[in-house]
Amino acid sequence: MSEPNSWSPVVVKNSWGSEMTNVQVSHRYDTDHYDHHTWNAIPSGDEVGGMQAGYWTGFGRTGKDYW
Repeated sequence: MSEPNSWSPVVVKNSWGSEMTNVQVSHRYDTDHYDHHTWNAIPSGDEVGGMQAGYWTGFGRTGKDYW
């Protein structure tokens, strides 16, 4: 397994209508790379970042993203 050659920032917006707690997001690119992030609390209407999702680009490297 190698490090991805491309990264994208991940932003989560809370449109639920009230505060969300213990929010966990997981991203998998094929079977090669996994990204995880947890936020303790996201107030209603707020956007939070702090996570990067890794993937590969280039010839012969087209995978699938799983969230």
